[in-house]
Amino acid sequence: MPWLTPAQLRAQWANAPQSDAVAQRLLDTAKDYVLSLAPKLAEEAPVPASYETAQAMAARKLWEQQRVNIGSQDDEIGLEGMAYRAGSALRYAILDVLRPPRPPIGVG
Repeated sequence: MPWLTPAQLRAQWANAPQSDAVAQRLLDTAKDYVLSLAPKLAEEAPVPASYETAQAMAARKLWEQQRVNIGSQDDEIGLEGMAYRAGSALRYAILDVLRPPRPPIGVG
């Protein structure tokens, strides 16, 4: 299974960039990010579906971060001037896809 193409990304995500060049740049960057977090694959191993899912997640987050309106109340949660950017834990979400958590030994 190969990495995602711009057309496959748009099939999964309605608001994906319509430009193939922009979508491919996002996918390439997301692929590099996924490979930095994922277990190393054997040279000729097929790309697991979880890697593609993580690639789509990362591409979408990268796109949204480029387009965010800093100070917008749509993507921040907080009180008294303190802000937490919603969705900032992308790394952990992708890690959960790539390396599913296992219960501690003796549990489950």
